[in-house]
Amino acid sequence: MHQLIVPCKKYHHQKSYTVDESSFTQRVARERGLIERVFRRAQEWKALHNTVQIVDADLSGSIFFVCMMMTNYGPPMVRDGAAELKSIAEL
Repeated sequence: MHQLIVPCKKYHHQKSYTVDESSFTQRVARERGLIERVFRRAQEWKALHNTVQIVDADLSGSIFFVCMMMTNYGPPMVRDGAAELKSIAEL
């Protein structure tokens, strides 16, 4: 099951967010930024810049999947504590 998580909305009659809403919005924004960086890195693959013909449309999902998996072998996006950054290939 998938769930779409969006930041809290502020209505006209509200003066500000509550503490819980503020921390939730910050957490969502942090994760959203990470996902945007991953997609940007995946778009650097030249295979995604080609035009796909109608005959090969069924392959486009597989091409995207392979590009995303190859992105995992690049340098990591986040640092776990004070640990040295290593890619999956280095591990």
